[in-house]
Amino acid sequence: MKIILILTPARPGEKRKFTAPPLGLLYLGAYVKNAGHEVSVIDADVEGYTLDELAEKITAAKADLIGITVMTTFAANVLNLCRQIKKIDPNSKICLGGIHITSTGQEMMAESKNVDFLAIGEGENTLTELLDALENKINFSEIRGLVYRDKETGRIVKNEPRPLIQDLDSLPIPDLDLIENLNFKNYNVVHAGNKRVVYILGSRGCPFPCTFCAAYLVHGRKVRFRSPKKIVDEIEFNQKKYGISYVGFKDGTFTLNHQWAKEICQEIIGRKLKINFSVNARVDTINEEILKILKKAGCETIGFGIESGSQRILDKLMKGTNIAQIKEIFKLVNQYKFFTIPSFMIGNPGETKDDIKKTFELAKSIKATIAGFCPLTAFPGTKIYFDAVADGTLKNPKWYLKRNPADPEEFLPTGVYDGVLKFNDFETEKEVKIVYNKFYLRPAFIPSVIKRIIIDPYFLKYIFMYGWGLLRKTFDNT
Repeated sequence: MKIILILTPARPGEKRKFTAPPLGLLYLGAYVKNAGHEVSVIDADVEGYTLDELAEKITAAKADLIGITVMTTFAANVLNLCRQIKKIDPNSKICLGGIHITSTGQEMMAESKNVDFLAIGEGENTLTELLDALENKINFSEIRGLVYRDKETGRIVKNEPRPLIQDLDSLPIPDLDLIENLNFKNYNVVHAGNKRVVYILGSRGCPFPCTFCAAYLVHGRKVRFRSPKKIVDEIEFNQKKYGISYVGFKDGTFTLNHQWAKEICQEIIGRKLKINFSVNARVDTINEEILKILKKAGCETIGFGIESGSQRILDKLMKGTNIAQIKEIFKLVNQYKFFTIPSFMIGNPGETKDDIKKTFELAKSIKATIAGFCPLTAFPGTKIYFDAVADGTLKNPKWYLKRNPADPEEFLPTGVYDGVLKFNDFETEKEVKIVYNKFYLRPAFIPSVIKRIIIDPYFLKYIFMYGWGLLRKTFDNT
């Protein structure tokens, strides 16, 4: 069978400037290909296709199944794309997957007659079994993790959930050759400089109870780890075949298991691989010992989800960290000269302007290389979302699906600000703008920019491409 996997553009008709190859689709594609099916991946986010252009390209491929990943802020675009595909080829079969699908269950199929299947949870086995069922013309009822529309009754059927994949080493490595028009010039990650970059995933699952995150719905609370050898095999393979010189680890918390993280670093060092990489961490999973070996192995960048400079807000978010700890760890990380990217949220439950001031002051004091500030958004599946629906704070639970009054079958594009909760007496979007401008336009930030440009001239390109967008507020928060 032939399947085409799609990453829908965030802004149809525009090329995303900062991104890397679509890791989730490449995992799916490699698994399905290994099962004997024909696979191709369209990364429409970097191609700049309009939805009409993308629909024409998809239907021209004559695939037996079209798989589309869905993120909440792109949900409207996805359903509009499905509509365009079905207009051209009513017999096409469309399956949606991704975190939004797992978070919302049957909803996307209920909202649109153009969706044939949903893959809930980890999709590798579900998608493969669906292709096998289509090929052999057998019933879908035994495929765990699948939602489908019954042909006879039109009723939406949700099958039993699919267990999580326990042996991650059994999964093939993502196959970059599956990407149509693969061009590494399309992929830019600011902290990777001018290096050729791919993402990698060493583990699945997250044990932390943060109220704003729904990642646990797809991969569970229990963390499963790939073997360090397999991970470094993947790095070495991509380095030799594609000239990759930078890897971005997409694990929620790379430093959760120190022994595992050390073994990966030791494997890189032992093979004498000349590779640089980035990781995500929490301040309560960092110490000097792990920083030393990360640095020795080639780690350049550490991203931290800090969220707020107010301890009261951190406690509300169930973050499990404290301000003193944040300051202490950043002091240590800065000693080892890592490129640091802390992220903060504005508009949290019970937040005041004084709390926002504390967030700004913390962002300054920790001397991060760059920082991200975004609105707290009520994503489906999060505790904040469920609480806001229950107490009436979220008036429109389906904020990400707005029908066009002039054409009820069309959905209007949405963004993260459409899902901002009215917890506070201030305008969240305005406050995010203010904090961004205050942080990046302060005189004390200029020497660090100059220093970074000297270390990495590519950073100047980032300043022009991304920084100017910040000042004009044209950046895409999604």
